[in-house]
Formats: sequence, structure tokens, C-alpha cells
Amino acid sequence: MVNKFDLHKITSEDTLYLEKLRNGINLRELMPKLREEDYKLWEQILRMTLSTSDETILLTKGDKPCGALKYKKQYNDYAVQGRVTWPIEAGKKEPFAGKVLVMELFRLFMNDNSKSIRTCVVRNNSFNTISKCMEMGFRSCGGDNYNELMSVTRSRIEQVMDKFKDIIIFK
Repeated sequence: MVNKFDLHKITSEDTLYLEKLRNGINLRELMPKLREEDYKLWEQILRMTLSTSDETILLTKGDKPCGALKYKKQYNDYAVQGRVTWPIEAGKKEPFAGKVLVMELFRLFMNDNSKSIRTCVVRNNSFNTISKCMEMGFRSCGGDNYNELMSVTRSRIEQVMDKFKDIIIFK
């Protein structure tokens, strides 16, 4: 399978575009069979991820946006503040969209001296977020009844990048 994506660094010049994009995505139409609480969670993550241009990566297929990742570069680590993908066509997900976003974050991270990447994900949702994070090398490091705190270290990132090197190819 070949699924070609383009990655774009969002800048302050894209603020109006982000607002239009954020308000124009209708997950109820794109994924009509989700639970009500999953629509609310997805909407919350979308708004958070597309709230500002700071350290945001936009994923497109052709000229159609299908995902975004927002992170914060800190002293010793990166903090993922939101990662969200959405179908371009109703009921048809874009395979590997989330993985491509995470791999791009890993590429940026590996050019830095940071030690780990942290994220916080909601435990019970229809998106299988925890298992997707674990596939990308993240491990649990705490949380509460609602949220799972997860992190991945530089050595784990190297292993994941090696695992996907023949599957996700950057040009």
C-alpha cells in the first residue's frame, strides 16, 4: 500500500487558515458511528491541537488536511499537546496518518538534545490511543482514572524509527 502524505510546519501566518480548518471539520459526517463521548473528546483534542500555530505540524494528502500534531519543546523533553487525525472521505480513515505525524516529531526530536517525549491520553475511547502510543514506543508513567501519562526515551525512539524505516519513508 502506498499512501503519500505531505507535512507542513504551521506558522503564525496560518492563523486564519487554522481557524477555518478547525471550524470546517465535521467528524459526525466523516465518522458517523462513534459514541457521543468520542465526538466530544475528538472535538476537544482538535480544538487544542489547532488552537495556535506554535510548534504545529499539519498533515495533508493531496491538498486535503487529514491530521495535525502540536508539541511544546521544553528544557529536557518535548510534550505532545495534541495529536489528531480525521478522514478525508466519510467513513474512510487514512492509514498511517497518525504514525507519520509521530515519526515526524521523532525526526525533529532526534536533531535535538532532549531526553524524552511525554504525552497524556484519555484512557477509555474508541480511538485505541494507548495501544497506538505503545506501538510507537511510548510507555505508561502514571496517570489517574481518566488519563494515562506516557513517555518515550531517545533509545526507544531509535528502535521505533528503525522498525518503521521501510514502511514510512520520508523524502
